Amino acid sequence: QSLTTAQHDSINQMVSTVANVLDRKVVAGVKDMLTRLAAKGVPVEGATLMALPRVITEEGRERMLRNLRLEATPQLMQALHEGKSFYALTPSGPVIGLANYGSSIKQRAMIMQDLAHELGHMVRDRIWNSMDAETQAALTEDFKTDHPGKMTKSDRKKAEHEWFANHMSRAILTSLAEATSNISNPVARLMARMYNMAMQIWHA
Repeated sequence: QSLTTAQHDSINQMVSTVANVLDRKVVAGVKDMLTRLAAKGVPVEGATLMALPRVITEEGRERMLRNLRLEATPQLMQALHEGKSFYALTPSGPVIGLANYGSSIKQRAMIMQDLAHELGHMVRDRIWNSMDAETQAALTEDFKTDHPGKMTKSDRKKAEHEWFANHMSRAILTSLAEATSNISNPVARLMARMYNMAMQIWHA
């Protein structure tokens, strides 16, 4: 389906916040992924997207938390300390931070894989409550099959969110790799190469 003007504007705004930080081919990949997913009806617009500096000081972390109104959870603080990508739901909306691994084909693919995973977290938050009870129950049973051990309620919630994001990222990368595999223009070939490399990283 074609995107509305509002969807185009939202995606362009998201991409503009990383355009001067990430490698230009990664930026093209970010826009391609968001556009293709939105066209499929996946709710990916309206998030705050940011590229993390390769080295971030304690002062920089505190400023980021303050400016984005992020809750300083142990998981988020560890991600910021280690320079890893993250997803957080804030009072102002979802925030996705992307690690800037570099500009080699593998590093670009790692960023794309991270984006697919963090979008998986965001999509889960956005669609879960609108799912019918049968679908929720089926997903919960699938999760329990993959994670049969006992967990605390808090640990189970985190694990379920991670499980959903993992499966969503695989679906995203598989779909987009297939969608770009038979298109002959150079940009599509670049996207296909990044998506396929990201799939290899996912399976590793």
